[in-house]
Amino acid sequence: MFNDHRINAILIHTQDIPFYRGLYSNILLDKIHSYTDFIQIPIIDKNDIRSNINNLLKQDVDKKKLRMERTSGSTGRVLDIYWDKNDYMRSNKEIWKLRKGLHNINVNSRMLQFHPFIADNDSIYNTTTLKLSENILSFSWVDINEDNVERFHTEMNDFQPEWIYGPPSAIYQFAILLKKNNHKPVSSLKYIELTGDYVLDSHRELIDSFFNVSTSIMYGAREVNTIAYECFERHLHIVPENVFLEVLDEKSNPVECGETGNIVVTGLANSVMPFIRYKLGDTGYLLNGECCSCGNSNPIIVLESGRLTDIINLRNREPISAVIFWYAMQHINFHHSNPIVQFQVRQKKFDEFILFLVVREESNKGKIANYFLEFITTYNLVDSVEWDVKFVEHIYPSEKTGKLSYFINEIKEEE
Repeated sequence: MFNDHRINAILIHTQDIPFYRGLYSNILLDKIHSYTDFIQIPIIDKNDIRSNINNLLKQDVDKKKLRMERTSGSTGRVLDIYWDKNDYMRSNKEIWKLRKGLHNINVNSRMLQFHPFIADNDSIYNTTTLKLSENILSFSWVDINEDNVERFHTEMNDFQPEWIYGPPSAIYQFAILLKKNNHKPVSSLKYIELTGDYVLDSHRELIDSFFNVSTSIMYGAREVNTIAYECFERHLHIVPENVFLEVLDEKSNPVECGETGNIVVTGLANSVMPFIRYKLGDTGYLLNGECCSCGNSNPIIVLESGRLTDIINLRNREPISAVIFWYAMQHINFHHSNPIVQFQVRQKKFDEFILFLVVREESNKGKIANYFLEFITTYNLVDSVEWDVKFVEHIYPSEKTGKLSYFINEIKEEE
């Protein structure tokens, strides 16, 4: 439901942000009182963010006093998303209420999380294990393999986490390794929160059966934080205190309830770097929250194909998250002086892939290709499939979507 008070409270901050000041030069922001008024504001996407990243921060703020979150893509460039620390805490207020109410988890509950490998010497996330605080232990997803499973199992047992937070593909892989090595879940565990990539039914079934605790999906984005949270009926209820969510067709017109479209969000908490009518790249449809028996009447978002495009489909094998390709690129750039400028993987068939690479002129192309293939060998994606490596000058965004994806699955449904 459109709330003009919340929308206007965030729109007022755009007047001090160069990008929005230019974009909204012909819009009377103080006249926006309804959704009909609101839809005159242009849609923005990740290409707009990348092109204007230096003009998206509120003027006269000290970056050193802000909280920084990071997100990236196929260019290898890390995008820094800034938050006022009070705004960030406020944006997490509702999710903590839901965690407490549904799973008896609070900010002091011991958490095991899985972090991505960040290819940055200044980042703390370039190590295998991190003790972020007395209550937070973090394992690198890249290092979830046979070489580290005993170490991770020991550290997890010593830490005794009450809940696990992370990408379902990482938690699934962790569960597979623990099960394979005859390790049991820790007795302290009572909840798992799945976030960060699309949740496959087969992955969730194994996570549920192995850990035998309650699980919920948290749908969010670093740009706006929590978007929706899953109830016991496994419906994703939108968190209206934090975001205003729209589902739009290809012409940016609102679609009917139950009709699939592009998910567009407006963050309601970030005053220093707000994201207004931001197209996430996901698709889904809305349902009336009153149809859910859980008691939460907030609208329900049902995710569809948006993040399925980031899934590697293999014949007679469980699907794999394509984020491993992004981690491979990050790993190579971190350890070999940033040779990869851009990359993209295209899956043509179940056993046929093409790797497109844009590298620096002085780079040894053969070695870079080998580094990439060596990294993904752990996932049985080399010997069992055919790879064609192509070095190109540029990788361009899709003409249809305008997105530059690091993975494109071209397998036809009939296969």
